[in-house]
Amino acid sequence: MNLVALLPQLEQDFLTKDSFGEYDISYGSSALTRLARLFAEGLPTPQDINEFLAHINLRYEAGKRVALAERFALFLPELLDTFFVMPLWSEDFEEHPEDAVTNTFVGYWTLLSHLNQFTNYMPDNVGRRDVLMRFLKKTRPYALNLAYQDLDDTNLSYFEAENPNFSYASLKRASLLYARMPKAVFDNACLQHAQMSNAYLPEGSWVGADLMKTQLLEAELTKGIWHKANLLYADFTQARLANSYLDYSNLQGADFTLADLSGCSIFQSDMRFVNFTKANLAYTKITGADMRDTNLYRANLQHAEIMESILQPQNLEKADFRNAVLGERNQEFLQKQGAIV
Repeated sequence: MNLVALLPQLEQDFLTKDSFGEYDISYGSSALTRLARLFAEGLPTPQDINEFLAHINLRYEAGKRVALAERFALFLPELLDTFFVMPLWSEDFEEHPEDAVTNTFVGYWTLLSHLNQFTNYMPDNVGRRDVLMRFLKKTRPYALNLAYQDLDDTNLSYFEAENPNFSYASLKRASLLYARMPKAVFDNACLQHAQMSNAYLPEGSWVGADLMKTQLLEAELTKGIWHKANLLYADFTQARLANSYLDYSNLQGADFTLADLSGCSIFQSDMRFVNFTKANLAYTKITGADMRDTNLYRANLQHAEIMESILQPQNLEKADFRNAVLGERNQEFLQKQGAIV
């Protein structure tokens, strides 16, 4: 399915007006008929979607993008209220009526969310939002785009998608328990007080993300990028962040009890009052960090490199710094405090 080749037809169908200045398509039923005709028989492939995204981002006229997205968005409430809930129209596709509904929804949301990705399309109506999220959970669209969406208090538990985009989205108090979203992008997203425990989120991007008081217990977060992230009082108990990169981030008061941060690179970050009780920081490189009043009780820092950092922990009991590179001043201080050096 060549989505780029469909654009002229979509413009003709949704942007054309009659002699009275009225749009040819004015009702959700008419919109759905056209959309089903295009998408019901099959899903666009990842290659189709990638080519479509490249085209609209580089060569498609911005005014047409916005106009087409606005027309699609106009029908969203009616589609969610009726046509995606009681899709009698899908009986026209006798062999696979449920697939027709799924395929039409995916085609519609892919176009809407990518044509104008700076607009929030989440319905204020709770029932409509539930229908939309149910379809997204069920269909798992490729290149799922939820950037700039208002997802506060939304239930995304057990949600599955690869490389979804949540950039600039608001997910305050959202539930992402046990979600599986490798390579998810949360750049500049607000996740304050979100519940993300046991989520599978490796290789994620968290640039500028706000995770104040977010719960990430036992989450899989390996190889993540945390640049200028706010992790104030976030709970990473038993989370796995091995080989992640954290720079210019605020970790004040965060809890990393029993967490795995082995092989991480931490640069110019505020780590005051962080709880690293029994955490694994082996082979971690920490440069230019403020580590005053941290709790390093029984933390494993073997082979770690702590350079140009303020290392004045509140608790160093049985912290293991064997074979660590610390600098002469830090080494003397640690020995006096009872750490294993």
